[in-house]
Formats: sequence, C-alpha cells, structure tokens
Amino acid sequence: MAYVVLDIGAGAPTFAQDLRSRNPATKMLVFCGEPQWGIGPFFRAISSERIERLLVEKKAGVHRITATYAKFNLPDESLDLVTLNSPHPFFFGSVAPIVHELRRCLKPGGLFFSSFSLMDLARVPEEFEEIGKGRWDYDTPCIDVSLGKSSRVSSVRFPQSPTLSSNIREHRFGDPRAHGSEYLYADGISPAWVAWEKPA
Repeated sequence: MAYVVLDIGAGAPTFAQDLRSRNPATKMLVFCGEPQWGIGPFFRAISSERIERLLVEKKAGVHRITATYAKFNLPDESLDLVTLNSPHPFFFGSVAPIVHELRRCLKPGGLFFSSFSLMDLARVPEEFEEIGKGRWDYDTPCIDVSLGKSSRVSSVRFPQSPTLSSNIREHRFGDPRAHGSEYLYADGISPAWVAWEKPA
C-alpha cells in the first residue's frame, strides 16, 4: 500500500521525485498540486477519475493534479502527508482555507511538513502536534523526520526544495531583503522546517 503524499504549490515535480528517491523503502504515491499546469499533454493535470483510481490502486508514482492552497481537490482523509515549501498561503490573506483542507484531507496520524519562515509556521491547526523542527543550511540536501506513533512508516527523509535551495544560493553572500524575498526567511538566509502530526 502506498504512502499518499500531496506537495501543494509544487511547481515542477522535482521535489516530489526527490522525495521518492530518498525514501526507497517507502512506496509513495505523490500528487503535485498546482492551480494550473499550462498547455500541452506533458503539463496537463490528471483527471479526477484517474485520481480516484490511483487512490484505490495505491500504486507508487508522481502525478500532477489541479490543486490550490484553499482546495486540494482530494477526498476526505486520503493523505498520509502534505508538504508545503512556499510561504504564500500564510503570508497573504486568511489561512483558514488551508487549515480546513489540512484537517479534512489528512488521515488521522497524518503528517504536515513545511519549509518557510518561523513567523508563519505557527499558523497551523491548533490541535496538530509538533513532532520536529529545525533549519536548513547551505549544505544540507535533506533532513530526517521521525514520524508519530500512528504513522505507517517510522521516518521520512525530506529533500530541501529547489525553491529554498536556489534562494539560499542566491542570497548566500548578500542581504535577502535587498532582493524582495524577506518573506522566505525569519532571520538571514536559513529557512526553517517544521513537521506536525494530525491527532489520531
């Protein structure tokens, strides 16, 4: 049975592919969620019928779906893990829609992993339990997170997202605020990560 993952605001599927490759012992069905995937068969999102079949079959793989921060477009309690490597839903406007979707779509014992500024990371469902946190640095390609007792797997290796990696490289020797990207970082150029578990 596959461990079902949504990488919301995924952009290119690089992060999802890296997540799978760094966890070879865990069979992962990963959905990359974006509001729209452009034009052409290579960038087209899979249909809702195909999503339903994949969830029933629990086959491993990486698939593009149409999803937003406010609407994941997945069934209730269908996800073992949601990853979010962008601060946008917590930086602009209300966080209520994404909090609702986390509660709705994560299975009991499911994990929410995020990589962005500490200022924003506190804004998650209040009943979620923090199970790990830390900071990325220049040379850390991935980190290990030991999951809660109710998880079907004991730990997951999370790769640093391409967005965070490129921003760290770009601002390594300068002030990130000079480039208009201060929302990514709580202090300097080392973004945070935190993992939470939905109560079982």
